[in-house]
Amino acid sequence: MNAPIHPVAGDQAAFASVLLECSPDCLKVLDNEGKVLFFNANGLCAMEIDSFDQVSGAFWPTLWPEPAVAETALRQALAGDLGSFKGFCPTRKGTPKWWDVMVAPVPNEYGPVERLIVISRDITAQQAADQRQAELAAELGHRINNTLTVVMAMASQTRRAATDMNSFYTAFAARLKAMAEATAAIVEGQWDGAYVRALAETQLKTFLTSADHRITLDGADVLVPTQHAQTLALIINELATNATKYGALSNKTGAVMLTWALADDGQTLRLEWREHGGPSVSAPTRTGSGSALLSNAAGANVDLRFEPSGVVCVITLDV
Repeated sequence: MNAPIHPVAGDQAAFASVLLECSPDCLKVLDNEGKVLFFNANGLCAMEIDSFDQVSGAFWPTLWPEPAVAETALRQALAGDLGSFKGFCPTRKGTPKWWDVMVAPVPNEYGPVERLIVISRDITAQQAADQRQAELAAELGHRINNTLTVVMAMASQTRRAATDMNSFYTAFAARLKAMAEATAAIVEGQWDGAYVRALAETQLKTFLTSADHRITLDGADVLVPTQHAQTLALIINELATNATKYGALSNKTGAVMLTWALADDGQTLRLEWREHGGPSVSAPTRTGSGSALLSNAAGANVDLRFEPSGVVCVITLDV
């Protein structure tokens, strides 16, 4: 049974008790030695304490995993000031929780502080949200740095292969557009990555919406992690660009089949780009920025072959 809250009588004591019990926060009343005299019902529930007897008379700081922080707030309140802190304290049954705590002296017109009130507000959800926000901010910074690194490498490769400023601009703008569309697919996937079909459709939409259906996509929904999604988008964009200039999409009869599936281990994605019906192709005698992009694709293994029937490109990457 809770001890008396304050040396006041009659209706005042009853009213004070009702106020404490009505609070949704975890409220405690301590004596001037820091021992627990009172615990409101909502507080017992929040801390998963079955009976007040389990904490009655306990030195309040010892209820915390790190008593020193609570002791500091206790000393501040006993000196007549307001003590406060935020800290982690699991419930009696082990449920992890975070608390915003305030320790205040109960006014005593007759002399030194005799009672303290402790208000502990459950901020577990807020703490989780703050932690998630911090993680997102760190992840965003990491991804921005990675993206800028890719853009710089892409600019360098494109510049080396360009014959003039116009050819550089055309190629570089197309690759930036491919990256932007891949980012849109990643955002749609809640930043966890992008689905292969969504990535392919963003890069091949011109052909997929045409009446002659020059490109066929075939594969189950597979989520490509964010760190590989932009690379895959750039590879597909490069293959489509080359097919339009020199391969199966450069005439009226050629077509492309893009298929993909997970390997038996469930961790490796294999995609195959296969052209047919186009003009005869052969390996280029000069390495351009597109070839460099395919051969140096970060996080992906690219096997590009120039077969008699058309270009075949097999891409494998971890998912």
